[in-house]
Amino acid sequence: ILPFFVLWIYVTWVIVLGGVELSYVHQNRRALAAGLRGSTGHEGAPREFQALRLMVRVSEHFRAGARPPDVIALARHLFLRPEETRDLLRHLESANLVRRDRGGLYLPAREASGIALARIVEAVRGDIEHLIADDEKDAPGAHMLITAFERAERDRSARLDTLTLADLIEADQKPAPPAPEGEPA
Repeated sequence: ILPFFVLWIYVTWVIVLGGVELSYVHQNRRALAAGLRGSTGHEGAPREFQALRLMVRVSEHFRAGARPPDVIALARHLFLRPEETRDLLRHLESANLVRRDRGGLYLPAREASGIALARIVEAVRGDIEHLIADDEKDAPGAHMLITAFERAERDRSARLDTLTLADLIEADQKPAPPAPEGEPA
């Protein structure tokens, strides 16, 4: 009788744990699907791109007079994990680009026309030097590589300084130009 009892306990736990796993998969299906495909939405995109998309979404809500989004709504819309979204918002908030209201909902800290895209990128991007381990900084070519990346970053920042969040939102709302004849739309 003891072997049947142990078998009954085993089968019961398999059913219970299978149900728990099924429930978890159902609740987290978007995030899990993103992980299986590698990068759905823009989960694998650079932080800078994710931050720009996040700022566009927050500003669109504000411009439309809609209820400001919370972390979960932003994460779902942008197909990001809530932790990633919180981290981006923390950086943007510390750069005074977004602010939270009393209910924890997010608003732009100023008009979209007053926010240069370069400020958004700088808020979530670190220095190139933090990517290189201390013992590698003296390696042959490391200084030249750091200098080249810093120069490229300055050039990119100068270009992004000429564009504002309002420019990005307006460009996003314009219809795409028609494809030339013979090319798929």
